[in-house]
Amino acid sequence: YEKHYTMVDPKHFEPIVEGMWRSVHVDGTSRRAMLPGLDVCGKTGTAQNPHGKDHSAFIGFAPYDDPQIAVAVYVENGGFGAMFGVPIGSLVLEK
Repeated sequence: YEKHYTMVDPKHFEPIVEGMWRSVHVDGTSRRAMLPGLDVCGKTGTAQNPHGKDHSAFIGFAPYDDPQIAVAVYVENGGFGAMFGVPIGSLVLEK
């Protein structure tokens, strides 16, 4: 595979990854993505929908120190991010 690089200074990655880890393991909305033996990092999101129920989103990766898998989930009309995005993302990461 071919690596792709971002123009973002890598110094910004550490606090973002730490926040994503905390969202799963400490005090965030991604706690339902916690999996035994897999150090998951994640972030939920909610996209407002003027035509109905909001959309549910979740992005995550694992393990924290050497990512091998990444997932992005977007559920139309799924409500807030932790409602459907996290459980679906967690199942994909677990599999």
